[in-house]
Amino acid sequence: MRTGKTPWPNACGAGLALALLAAVSGAGASSFTNYGPIYSSYKKAGDAGGGCISGSIGTTMPGKNFNVMVTFVSEANAESDLKRAYFGFSTLDKRHDFDDGHERASVFRLCLKPGNYQLVGINAQNSYNTERVHVPFKVEAGKHYYLGSFVFHRATTASFKCNASMLPLFVEVRDEQVRDLPVIMKPEKSVGIEPEVRLVDPSRGHPYFQSCSDVGKAGG
Repeated sequence: MRTGKTPWPNACGAGLALALLAAVSGAGASSFTNYGPIYSSYKKAGDAGGGCISGSIGTTMPGKNFNVMVTFVSEANAESDLKRAYFGFSTLDKRHDFDDGHERASVFRLCLKPGNYQLVGINAQNSYNTERVHVPFKVEAGKHYYLGSFVFHRATTASFKCNASMLPLFVEVRDEQVRDLPVIMKPEKSVGIEPEVRLVDPSRGHPYFQSCSDVGKAGG
C-alpha cells in the first residue's frame, strides 16, 4: 500500500489514506472529504444527531496533479488502521476557492458521529508520516466547529523560522475564519449549522503541524 512513497524517519502516520484516493481523485473537485473505508462509520448528518467540522486546506507547493490530506481517527479507533478518515485538497483542476498566486486552497465540511477525535497525520505527493501525532478535536451533536486552515508547505516554500527542523513537508495551521466562513456557509454547500471557531492546537502535533504567521510571506 505504501509502494513508491517516501516515509519520513520518526514521522507520523497517514499512508493508509492513499488507498482511498481513487475514490475521490476523479471527482473533479478541488477539495474533498472521505469518512474512511467501508469498515468505518464516521458519517452522521447534523439533522440525524451528528456534529460537523469545517475549515480549509491547501498548499503553497507548486505543480499540479497531486493531493494533500490530513488524516484523522476517532479516539475509540485511534489504534485501528481500518478506521481512519481524512479531508484533503486536490490540484487536479483550477476550481479552488482561494488562489492568490502563492497559495491554493478550498474549504472542507463534513459531519461525524459525536465524540472525541484526533488528527494523526498528513501526506502529500511522495511523502507521508509513518508514526502518529495526536491533535485533538471534539464533535458535538448539533454543533459545527471551524478547525482552522491547513496549509501544506515544502521546506523550499517555507521560512526557516517556521520550519527550524527543515522537515521536507509540514502543515501550517492558520486562523482564516474571516476568509473561509462566507464560503463554508454558502447555501449550496452549507451543512446547515452556524459554525463556532474552535481552532485545533498545532503544538500537539509538533513538528508536523505548526503555527507560524511568517510562512505566508515566504517566497516559493
